[in-house]
Amino acid sequence: MAEKVIMPKAGQTMEEGTIVSWLKKEGEKVEKGEPIMVIQTDKADLEVESTASGVLAAILVKEGETVPVLAPCAVITAPGEEFDREKFLREEETAPAAKAPDRAETPKEEKEAKETPQPPAEPHPQGVRATPAARKIAEAKGVDLSRVEGSGVSGRIMREDVEKAAEGGRVFASPYAKKLAREGGIDLSEIKGSGPRGRIVKEDVQAALAARARVLEAPAQAPSEPGQVEVVELTGMRKAIAGALQLSKQQAPHFYATVEVDMTRAMAFRSYLKETGRKITVNDLVLRAVVLALRKHRRVNCRIEGNRVTYFPQVNLGVAVGLEEGLVVPVIVEADRMNLEELSRQSRRITTSAREGKLIGMGQGTFTVTNLGMFAVESFAAIINPPEGAILAVGAVKDSIVVKDQTFSIRKVMKLTLSVDHRVIDGVLAARFLGAVKEGLENPESLSAG
Repeated sequence: MAEKVIMPKAGQTMEEGTIVSWLKKEGEKVEKGEPIMVIQTDKADLEVESTASGVLAAILVKEGETVPVLAPCAVITAPGEEFDREKFLREEETAPAAKAPDRAETPKEEKEAKETPQPPAEPHPQGVRATPAARKIAEAKGVDLSRVEGSGVSGRIMREDVEKAAEGGRVFASPYAKKLAREGGIDLSEIKGSGPRGRIVKEDVQAALAARARVLEAPAQAPSEPGQVEVVELTGMRKAIAGALQLSKQQAPHFYATVEVDMTRAMAFRSYLKETGRKITVNDLVLRAVVLALRKHRRVNCRIEGNRVTYFPQVNLGVAVGLEEGLVVPVIVEADRMNLEELSRQSRRITTSAREGKLIGMGQGTFTVTNLGMFAVESFAAIINPPEGAILAVGAVKDSIVVKDQTFSIRKVMKLTLSVDHRVIDGVLAARFLGAVKEGLENPESLSAG
């Protein structure tokens, strides 16, 4: 059997992850779908589920260590099956590094790939083990990988090792020290290591963090006082968010379209559901209307990566959640298979988990909804969550005077603004999609069907 537990690729920009904790010990039984470990990405801690049932035969990566995506972290075997750890590690050492797929292959492509003879993999130069990202950077910057000390598992060379070598100075630090430095915004090149051969260990980073805290907490530090300047380092999460959104605005030509929705009937329908014991929010109604609109307009339900556009048969709906540290987007996977009440339950579930630091379905989204209506924001234009093709911004429901058939009336209205990547979604498609969302919300009974 010997089923590998790998570091998952929990996002398009994720290249490595850190083991925060193991939820099982070596020798313990595990069930398929049972959480087995907690990993840390740039944005959050995530639970990783077992892909097989059996016995956790070996833990290959210790807590606090960082490994590239798709690297083996543990091995699950059948009960009673013998496992040779040394043989497994030797085979992994000589095997070429796995490459993360950047899109789903069709059955036809899979068949062609099997039928097409593949050239034998070239051995790593001088036995050097490095991540694909590290090799790419090394080739671009002319770095000799054989002269770079790796900080990954079994000395594997990581991206940051090559970057430091290219800058002319290599920083040697333990994986946990790097994790602490990344979280605290500490530049490791400014720290003198106390470990073997000057290696930076966790105590060195903790000392640097404590020293910085003493400076920031010096007397007269009162940000609320007039004229007081406060300087705060960006957290790793903030840096990740900033990088993703900057990339989105630079690469995706944003196009915006706004419609005003008459929410009078929707609000009455929500009140009726509440009276019958069903707690449905305005956002739940919007999510359901979006799912139904994406069923009709599949071309909006897409992701663009490089020169490839992938259109999905299922709707993986991202729901933006605001935290103190920044904005995160957990995902309701296969939202199109859920009715209104199930969609509402899943929305509450992923939101609660996000606020507890665990992101469900991260990196799997095909469309995102972001809502600032609860903060009385009437309308806004959101930045697309890459690599998705569009995002819907939801404003507040408010009373407004509406003129219809030369008659004035007060109605409940709400504005929706769709941001689309104009490379893959044109104005007409955007308008039709928005029209479908509007139609669903103005005829709310249709949202509870199916």
